[in-house]
Amino acid sequence: MSENHKHFSRDCASLLKQMARDAKRRATAAKGTTEESYELGCLMAFHSVISLLQQQAGAFGIPLADLDLQDIEPERDLL
Repeated sequence: MSENHKHFSRDCASLLKQMARDAKRRATAAKGTTEESYELGCLMAFHSVISLLQQQAGAFGIPLADLDLQDIEPERDLL
C-alpha cells in the first residue's frame, strides 16, 4: 500500500470516528425532543460504520492504531 493510501485510510477513519462521537453527543442532547429519533438513527449508522471498519481491519490484519480506531468501542461508546 502506498503512503497516500495509508494516509487516506487513516484520515477517513479518524474523521468518521470524530463524526461518530459528535453524533453520540447530539443524540444524548436530543433526548426527549422531536429530533431524538433522527439523531439516534444517525448514531446507529455511525455505530455500523465504525464496527465495519474495525472488523475489516481485523480481517486484513491492519492494526486499529494504524487507522486511529484503537480508542473507540462501538458497543460501549456509540450505544
